[in-house]
Amino acid sequence: MINSLSKGVFGFGRRSNAAWLGGVLCLFILLISNSGRALAESQAAIDVSQLSASIPVSQQVRFFIDHDDRKISDVLESDAPWQFNTESVTNYGQRIEPLWLHFKIKGTQALPVTAFLKLNYNHLDDLKVFYAVDQKILQHFQTGDSKAFDSRAYPSRVFLFPLPRTSDEVDVFVRMQSQGPLIAPLSIVTQSEHDQQEKAEALWNGAYFGILFMMFFYNLFIYLLVRDVTYVYYLFYVFNVAALQATLEGLGFQYVWPQWQGMNNTMTMVFTAMMPLGAILFVRKFLNLRENGKPLEVFLGRALVVTFLALLPLGYFLSYMVALKIIHTVAMLAIVYGFYLGVVFWLRGLRSAKIFAMAWFVYLLFIGVYLLDIQGITQPNLIADHALEIGSLFELVLLSLSFGDKINEEKEKRLQAQEQALEAQTELNKNLDNMVRQRTEELELANQKLKELSFKDPLTGLYNRRYFDELYDIEFKRAFREKSHLCVAMVDIDHFKRLNDTYGHQVGDQCLTKVASALSAQLRRPPDIAARFGGEEFILLLPSTDLDGAAVVAENVRKAIEMILVDTEKEMVSFTASVGVYSAVPTERDEMQEFIKKADENLYKAKTEGRNRVVAN
Repeated sequence: MINSLSKGVFGFGRRSNAAWLGGVLCLFILLISNSGRALAESQAAIDVSQLSASIPVSQQVRFFIDHDDRKISDVLESDAPWQFNTESVTNYGQRIEPLWLHFKIKGTQALPVTAFLKLNYNHLDDLKVFYAVDQKILQHFQTGDSKAFDSRAYPSRVFLFPLPRTSDEVDVFVRMQSQGPLIAPLSIVTQSEHDQQEKAEALWNGAYFGILFMMFFYNLFIYLLVRDVTYVYYLFYVFNVAALQATLEGLGFQYVWPQWQGMNNTMTMVFTAMMPLGAILFVRKFLNLRENGKPLEVFLGRALVVTFLALLPLGYFLSYMVALKIIHTVAMLAIVYGFYLGVVFWLRGLRSAKIFAMAWFVYLLFIGVYLLDIQGITQPNLIADHALEIGSLFELVLLSLSFGDKINEEKEKRLQAQEQALEAQTELNKNLDNMVRQRTEELELANQKLKELSFKDPLTGLYNRRYFDELYDIEFKRAFREKSHLCVAMVDIDHFKRLNDTYGHQVGDQCLTKVASALSAQLRRPPDIAARFGGEEFILLLPSTDLDGAAVVAENVRKAIEMILVDTEKEMVSFTASVGVYSAVPTERDEMQEFIKKADENLYKAKTEGRNRVVAN
């Protein structure tokens, strides 16, 4: 009978081995299910009567995802599908359904100090906490980012709920719902322990924001000095990094917009989009992408800028959860883009791009840690909790170093360019000096020629009337001042008109030229000059020459002219000249024209007395 039953139930005999294995599996599942229910029924309460600092409660927590949107009465009365948090999970991922948590505490009446239930995460849209005794609500709280800041039971950037004082065992139910990640790092803390933790957090935040502010104002000061627009984009980026971190830390909700319900989510999305927008603007300007980048790189940079500008109002049209995922995805692409450009420009020879690429690589790592944390893929830890802060600090410091390196590199290039330009300028100056010297000599020669043309008669080569007048004015004043003789002699070719009419103007010009040569040959003293006075008339100026000396010079001139022969191709022609001489010591300043007039009168007298003679008095 037993053997037959065994065969029937367990499949021995006619039953197959597969049926036997199925029965064993069903039995195993039944045992596990009953074991879980037994564990649920035997959930131990946390004794807080001897609380001195803090007690983490993650391991004692049961949880379930509420797909039916239950109320607390439903949870108390029904058998909810609770699961034990055996792995101490605090990040339950990003989901739209509410999350219920439950644990028990006892000994609250014996608490020696004020104690709180602390939820050390500040980005939950809707948060409800219920204290129940014997399935009756003893006390409840309702708060979250979707409500005003003063809805919180205790004014803190994180959520604190005072523990009730009762001798009974207390069931603690926590219901949380948010479009962001559901993170629930729960603990029981004394007020003094909480204050110590907040002091440590404040010290960390003070150091972090202090470094950001120093970097901001330092680079602002540099911008005011150099007026480089790249610093504006860097300052914009630093500001948005600080603003985003202040929002994520709950400082914005606590101090800036405490009464604006839902503003925390909006500002989180805004600064999450603004921060990579500032980064891309800075990257494009830092690398001078418009001039140095390839077309695809330039296009991607512009596309990212346009995308982030379009993402800013995205939260008004999409849910916070969807919008934030899109922004995080595009922000990750922007960081990868910055890292890619850093590597590419480093390989292209931009020295400062090496540190630039390191900055984006480090930030990329910490952003990855942050995204894994908020998606619930990893559990919170010290590095994950501060991944954005650590990554942004490393990145901003490295970017600042890269910025400085770039400035030094550009300075070196400018110095090299200046040295090359100086060498080229020196060579150019040498060439210019040679050219200038050559041109100066040419100009001096040209000026000399022009000067000669300006005071010499072009036909005879003697001084012209204008130059004679200038010299005559100088010599007359000197003679007047020194009380010395001054002689003026007028020379005129006899019958010159008849020569022109008979033999032509060319012969006449030859006569004038030969007379000029004769005059120059007879004037041997440097002060003596001969000039063409007009037509066939010449004038001699003989400083410091009395009448007797002047008459000798004039006679020599007359004889020299008388000896001139001009070849007319038909015959040799000679001619004569008449000379009028006047010499005296000037007694009046204004008698310059009197000397010339007297000499001209003597010339006229020589003409009337028969020509070819000298008249001097």
